[in-house]
Amino acid sequence: MARFYAGFLNAGMLLYIHTMLTLHTGNLTRLMVSLVQGDWQGTAFLLMPLLAFFGGCLLTHLYYVGRNKQSFEDYWRGYFAIGVLFFVLWLLPRDSWAFIGIMSFGMGIFSTLSLKNRGYTGNISMVTGLIVEIASQLAKYWRLKQGQAKKQALYLLLNLLAYALGVACQAGLTQVTVIVRAWPMMVLAWCLAVWAYYYEKKEASCLAE
Repeated sequence: MARFYAGFLNAGMLLYIHTMLTLHTGNLTRLMVSLVQGDWQGTAFLLMPLLAFFGGCLLTHLYYVGRNKQSFEDYWRGYFAIGVLFFVLWLLPRDSWAFIGIMSFGMGIFSTLSLKNRGYTGNISMVTGLIVEIASQLAKYWRLKQGQAKKQALYLLLNLLAYALGVACQAGLTQVTVIVRAWPMMVLAWCLAVWAYYYEKKEASCLAE
């Protein structure tokens, strides 16, 4: 679901504000090109979401540092907070700096939660890394006949397909509505919060047994 959400959000940002808030390798590249070319407005436009994304990551790490990673304690609260942030976006013009800043901040929180929950497979923007790892796991399966490698390759492939499906859904939705605001991301974030809450309860009950 996290990959689907990331694809849905990235496609929305590309369609409406022409940037993707989780792909900061490309954003940093564009930022430095704008800086060297003397495009100060473009530089500021690209720097702001980068700093807001970093702020979301830092705040999340500060909140969760020292907590038991295996317990998934309170992670659902982070997903719920993302939904609240996206609800605020309803009040803002979609091309405003505040809109982009809040969206980037929320994606910083979401990216950090995904990584803390699922390790490298939770990196919601690493499509290249997914493809490389799928190839690696398939090579292990074909050469060494490792059953676990096959399962891991299928799992990573499902993550990749979920991202692609999220992009397709957002692109398809734009054919139906003129402007898709923050409500789909808000609903998805709250669905993630509910899922994480019940997942934590299940994990806690298993540990208690």
